[in-house]
Amino acid sequence: MECVFVELQKKTKTAREQSIILEYWHNLPKRSESGLWVEAGNVSASNTWHAKGVGLIDAFLLCFVRAYELQLWTLDKKLISIAEPQE
Repeated sequence: MECVFVELQKKTKTAREQSIILEYWHNLPKRSESGLWVEAGNVSASNTWHAKGVGLIDAFLLCFVRAYELQLWTLDKKLISIAEPQE
């Protein structure tokens, strides 16, 4: 999930923090992101997530975890609101 690490990386304040982020990135298993950005854009647009304050990276995260049947751990209330099934 390159987008997550880029977001983390741009917030680093020291070379040590930068090094830690890059080390985690290099050691984590990778999954294909092919086509998921387009899917995230489509799902976001069809559900008007942008109007709910949900950005493309959050839409991508949700599509990624759904595609690979992963768990999503977040404290982001906007992301939680779209991740939970609507009744």
